[in-house]
Amino acid sequence: MKNKIIILITFVGLLFSACDDYLDVEPKGRKILQNAEEYSALLESDHLFTFPLGDVGYLVDESSVMDERWITEDEFPVLKANFTFNESADRAKFIEQDMLYNNCYKRIAHYNVIINQIDEAEGDDKLKKKVKAQAQILRAFNNFYLINFYAKHYNKDNAAVDRGVILSVNFDMEAILPQSSVQKVYDAIEQDIADALEHLPAQPNNTFRPGKALGYALKAKVHLFKKEFGLALTAAEESLKYNDYLFDLVAYNEQYQVSPYTVQVDYGMQEHNLFRYGFDAINGLFLNIVSPEFVEKFETGDIRLETFFATAPFLPEGTMYYGLIPGSFQQNAGGIRSAEVFLMKAECLARGGKFQDAIDIVNKLREKRFKPESYVALNASNIKEAMDIIIAERAREMYLTPNRYWDLRRLNTEPEYAITLNKTFKGKTYTLKPNSHLYIQPFSIEAITRNPNLEQNSK
Repeated sequence: MKNKIIILITFVGLLFSACDDYLDVEPKGRKILQNAEEYSALLESDHLFTFPLGDVGYLVDESSVMDERWITEDEFPVLKANFTFNESADRAKFIEQDMLYNNCYKRIAHYNVIINQIDEAEGDDKLKKKVKAQAQILRAFNNFYLINFYAKHYNKDNAAVDRGVILSVNFDMEAILPQSSVQKVYDAIEQDIADALEHLPAQPNNTFRPGKALGYALKAKVHLFKKEFGLALTAAEESLKYNDYLFDLVAYNEQYQVSPYTVQVDYGMQEHNLFRYGFDAINGLFLNIVSPEFVEKFETGDIRLETFFATAPFLPEGTMYYGLIPGSFQQNAGGIRSAEVFLMKAECLARGGKFQDAIDIVNKLREKRFKPESYVALNASNIKEAMDIIIAERAREMYLTPNRYWDLRRLNTEPEYAITLNKTFKGKTYTLKPNSHLYIQPFSIEAITRNPNLEQNSK
């Protein structure tokens, strides 16, 4: 077989180093990848599913701080800048490394090995096509995250000239790649999705492997972010053909929930079966204190508030945090659940003028999130009312995922939906304008040092 790739693999999985080589690993064993099964195994290293979101939750209206010193002193300068909406702060000079950025490119390096080499491997052709398709979708998935964290939101009029991120499509650790435009990165994402869809399985072996539900859900999300709402609707409906299950939080709460300190929900719930991604997305350094502004988004009887949020005697009175025992709950923070696909479908219907059809979908979700005695069906008489309902529901349903951050970025490009954030802490009010550069995350010092072609898109 030509062009065999030699990759060092440990007996328990791939271990990444901090070296320049994104696929560098410790030399406990040496293996030459020869057949489709061995390439397939590259899709499931535990290290491929970490998704640390850092301090983004403090930038939007989801998270607050437990100690005033975090924003009055300089121990956590990036958190401080994000939380206080300080546009004059130079966040870039404090970010030595960025785990999200590095992890995305480590994953892409794995997927490039599969995409570039598996055609020449031994084994069943059908399996090779499936594994290659799964790698293509996951490469698209990671590029989607990169372009929507570190560059401007997609604007068709400027995307060809707006600076994006590094686009890597070959496994070449020596290459110093150019910084691609936002348009070029989106084109690559869409091409990977188009190439993959035919060969993705209808039902993958497990939720670490993408299938058609995830493929079409990602396609819907890409079109949604590009404001191609008709195409997004079609893709969302196609995704729901493969998985339209909504987890019944009402039934769960009645059967299992005895205390906000013993949350038992995990990845086993069928709703997560589109794709589970990012079990360490929650910042492990601090409790996830919920901002008062976010708590106010919940209505009486919303089981999400009662199940996932808690108070504690060591916190100030009235302060709530994400009430999960460390290690007891695996947050599907970076993946896609069917609930998100339903909400994408609802938004596309609303934007197409079918606002009550859109709200009917939201009501279907809310029936499984509210106590029966508190549930009230919602109605909308125009598109703006429908959109306001959907945007608020997305915030509640997808807490501590990138989606609130992304929603603000994309909605802020539309005057009718742009949101000015205001937060009050210790008597002081902070304001984040819709067009703030803070919505773009700066590249780390490490990333800039490694690739001199990379220019900052923010600070």
